[in-house]
Amino acid sequence: MFLQSCLYKKVIITKEERNNIIYKNKQLYLYESNIGNIDTLIIFKNYPNGYEPNFDFWFRKKVVKSDTISTRRDFGKRFSTYPNYEMNKLKNQNINLSVDILYMKTEFDNELKLTIYPFNEEFSLTGKNGKQYIFENNASKNLETCKTNSYCVNKIIYQEGKGIVFIEKGSGEIWKLLKQLK
Repeated sequence: MFLQSCLYKKVIITKEERNNIIYKNKQLYLYESNIGNIDTLIIFKNYPNGYEPNFDFWFRKKVVKSDTISTRRDFGKRFSTYPNYEMNKLKNQNINLSVDILYMKTEFDNELKLTIYPFNEEFSLTGKNGKQYIFENNASKNLETCKTNSYCVNKIIYQEGKGIVFIEKGSGEIWKLLKQLK
């Protein structure tokens, strides 16, 4: 009889890397558009335990190949935006931002990485407060329908220490971070 455990080591992040994860669960942010609208955005954590579950990875690889038993469990925290927060009164004049923000580190990485879905870019966080990362390659953007879809996003600027500070919608509307509310 051959017995195999599905428990294996987690990828550990440093204190400095943990400090680069600026979002916490259920944070409220206030944004203002270039046409004078102000809207509240809630960002919430998707993985309560802070680790990316990868049982699919384990079952797909581990059971088939016994030489991959030492593979570590990746570190990941995923945050999502709630596009129509309850406080919004003008539903047709709100930020309508629906993205996933993922902080990830695998056993093959030397540093914490940042991705924002549906964009293709991936950046290594440096810990330099104020450094900006530009997300422009939207994998799901259809240029024909983007101008009529209120959720379509052309560009996001993420700033270390603040998070998402700039959003350009497909319609050309620009939203800028005013402040964090809580």
